[in-house]
Amino acid sequence: GTAAAAATKLATQGYGQVVPQIPALSDWLDLHGDRGDYTWVIPDCAAAITADRDLESPEFVVGSQAFRLVIGLVRGYGQQWAAVWLEAVGTQDWAAGKVVHTCAAVRFTLVNRIGNLSHVWSVVPLQGFTAEQPRIGVERFLPASAVTQPGSGFVVRDKLTLRVEVAL
Repeated sequence: GTAAAAATKLATQGYGQVVPQIPALSDWLDLHGDRGDYTWVIPDCAAAITADRDLESPEFVVGSQAFRLVIGLVRGYGQQWAAVWLEAVGTQDWAAGKVVHTCAAVRFTLVNRIGNLSHVWSVVPLQGFTAEQPRIGVERFLPASAVTQPGSGFVVRDKLTLRVEVAL
């Protein structure tokens, strides 16, 4: 179908991987710290994507640290890209140079809602969050046009679903 063709095209162009099901981080990494996941459904997606500002999810907690997801648009290589970040909350109170929560892994999943059979994702190895660098993510996660393309399955009934898994 249209969703499968769009997903295959994204994968062949190198925008992550498209798989029927994505195993949990703990299924393929030996993790010993805190783990958590959060799913953010963005309503009124068309207006949100065209807005010239980053969108921030409600806060969620992994271990003892509050985080939020941030999605925005960045320009590069002649087009606009959907960018996603995990942002540590409260870093303005941290001492300069302090590194907090060196992470084992973070995975961003843009959920394909047509049949929930394919996802596009990236794993980002983390060095830690600092007051100077509170965000870690993927600046060229997917071309914005691929996300909003009719029939792609990412935007359905004007809602976009972004999921993150975090291993601290």
